[in-house]
Amino acid sequence: MILTTHPENLVLETFTAKVLQAYWVDVDGNGTTKLPYGDDTIRIFVKTEDAIDKEITVQVWYNRTGIDRMHKEFSKTITTDEVIYDFLCTPEFFGPNLDGNNIKEFYLYIKIGKGKFRYYSEKEDDRLRIHAVRFIPNVMQHLGWTNALNAQNTWFNAPAETTEDANVQTSFVSMDWILGYSKALIDYQNIINSEWDSPNYHQSLRDEVAKMITYIPISGNPIATLPTVEGVIGNKPFGDFSLNIVSDSNTGKTLPLVEQFYYKSFPYSFSVFDDLNDLFGTLGKFNFRLAAKGFLSIENETVYINVTKIGVYVRDSFDFTNSGFPDQDLGNWNFINKTVDKNLISSNYSIENSDYQRLRTHHNKGGDFRIYSDVKEVSIPEAGILKITLL
Repeated sequence: MILTTHPENLVLETFTAKVLQAYWVDVDGNGTTKLPYGDDTIRIFVKTEDAIDKEITVQVWYNRTGIDRMHKEFSKTITTDEVIYDFLCTPEFFGPNLDGNNIKEFYLYIKIGKGKFRYYSEKEDDRLRIHAVRFIPNVMQHLGWTNALNAQNTWFNAPAETTEDANVQTSFVSMDWILGYSKALIDYQNIINSEWDSPNYHQSLRDEVAKMITYIPISGNPIATLPTVEGVIGNKPFGDFSLNIVSDSNTGKTLPLVEQFYYKSFPYSFSVFDDLNDLFGTLGKFNFRLAAKGFLSIENETVYINVTKIGVYVRDSFDFTNSGFPDQDLGNWNFINKTVDKNLISSNYSIENSDYQRLRTHHNKGGDFRIYSDVKEVSIPEAGILKITLL
């Protein structure tokens, strides 16, 4: 019973309003514990009884390590027995990192009028789980990390997949963009000025040209043919820098044609002293690949490889797989201020590979993929042509 006063009299009113159900729903009104990437609206289904024209108060609480914390409260006048209330899942709602958890689980605390608050969706399996990594693309967009944002959107929107070669991307990045970063440019210049013709790689080059000779394309011309006639008239071209997707003759994996026959790989890694930028967000650690073009000649029954062009491109896996221990650090992110740094002592969210893995497990979304840049060709001056025997 509640006591209601009026100017002329005092009456007792029976309080029968109640909340029958309250739980999280998706855009179609189905019960859920997920907030999919790309959907920034949190929805709460509430079913009441005898509550029309009364005020309902909804609190959203975070099941925090230590002391739970209320993240949002709102009040509405009930106009129908069944309703879906919604609000945006903003970085401000998600809040700072106060307990080191990169997944926040939310439950509901609801009352009607002056009645008592009661818990809803408080059991672990009923809570709404929101992953911190969903806010990273927002920061990248703010920072102008165009390619990193494109890669993140591709990963988040793809079905769960851990085989990078199942999805090959050849238009994400260009060599010109990569070489706009000074450290990458230094590595590239070292490759084309001093590394490409190193005797250390001659045998690898021989092996790749031999593969070209035996390679049978599904369509088009052979990549290399053995010469049979001496002199310029008998020279046969070899090499192909094409990004056309083919199936690897040994593994069956899909890859660009040029990747079939590269002869040297040069790793590129970020250090703790490097800036966090679009290159870091898009590629992280990657590899420069080196391929060759030229012609095969025959002299005194000996076949020679003559390299007249080299091609340099980048290959990377956009994935969140740890090759060992520890978990790979992906920076410390402030979603409200839209910043990222390497400061481990802060209230930012320290993101690691495993955070993306957990989102993939929960949502069954998040597809790893392979990135190849275009190929930057460099012509070798006639005086610098590399000439080595095929065998």
